[in-house]
Amino acid sequence: MKINKMLLCALGYALTTSVVPSVASAAEGTLSGQVGVQVTIKEGCAVTNGSSSSGTNSWGTLNFGTYSDLTAAINGTVLGSDGTNAVTITCTEGLTPTMTLDGGLNEASDVRNMVNTSGTTTTDIAYHLYSDANHTSEIEPGGQVSLTADGTAQSIPIYGRIVPDGQTTTTPASGTYSDTVTATLSW
Repeated sequence: MKINKMLLCALGYALTTSVVPSVASAAEGTLSGQVGVQVTIKEGCAVTNGSSSSGTNSWGTLNFGTYSDLTAAINGTVLGSDGTNAVTITCTEGLTPTMTLDGGLNEASDVRNMVNTSGTTTTDIAYHLYSDANHTSEIEPGGQVSLTADGTAQSIPIYGRIVPDGQTTTTPASGTYSDTVTATLSW
């Protein structure tokens, strides 16, 4: 009888251990579900050839070059950050965007001015911005440039000109003269 009890216990143990793995296998499985994915595109505009550094957007540079005096007109063109001759803007179709150019950091009496960065002189060099290569459509300080919104990239050329008239002197002190104009894109 003692052997039968031991045999029954061993048999019970064997059955229990062989059944447990099948119970564990039955607990494994696969569940499937759905994950919703979406994006909302709002109307807007982007400068596609600008750059950004430390939170400041750079949309281009107007470099008039190097001269010894201001006795003749000096022309320049804004180069986009990618080296093209314009600021390139893309706006969602149907918007009415405008770009406003302020008077720069050194505006005086509605005239943009560059100052000598060496600080050795108080002479400013006046300059003007235009929306056309013939310099007939001036973009005055606070002036707007109308844009088209059709979903494609639009080049916005900006031309600069320094003329002898309006300068305090046509032979300013040597040095690098500069200014920063803020362009604001609104829609």
